[in-house]
Amino acid sequence: MNKEQLDHLFQLLRTSQKEDEIQQTIEDIWQVWMTELSPAVGLLMDRGCKAMADGDFTEAIHDFSTIISEMPEYAEGWNKRATALYLRGDYKRSIDDIQKTLELEPRHFGALSGWATICLIIGDEQKALSLFRELEQIYPNRKGLRKKINTLSTKLGLDDN
Repeated sequence: MNKEQLDHLFQLLRTSQKEDEIQQTIEDIWQVWMTELSPAVGLLMDRGCKAMADGDFTEAIHDFSTIISEMPEYAEGWNKRATALYLRGDYKRSIDDIQKTLELEPRHFGALSGWATICLIIGDEQKALSLFRELEQIYPNRKGLRKKINTLSTKLGLDDN
């Protein structure tokens, strides 16, 4: 992993104000996350992503599990499996994989957002708010994020302005 490149990109993400610059930075971060693969693992990642897009979550989970077995320190393998588990409705296992993703890459905005979404689904609004606040530290100009934080803060009787 190119840590210096990611550090630079995350600094840009925190400070960028222009939507096109933010979107390019997001794309660049995903590009770094998705290109640290051997050819064999890259093929599994492509196959797992296609299976997930096709709604074959069992196959996707199998492919991402194989990636995790071969590269347990690769955060995106964990994140992709968490996404497939979420789409299948297995929120508990998805959260477990999200936590591992965040252990490996604490700035993973996709994992934070996914966890917050699951918390909203299962009714844990306090945890969702906490995760959205954490996400705001990484990706402060994410569309709709401030509104979600304000709405949840108001609903929970907290002052968050």
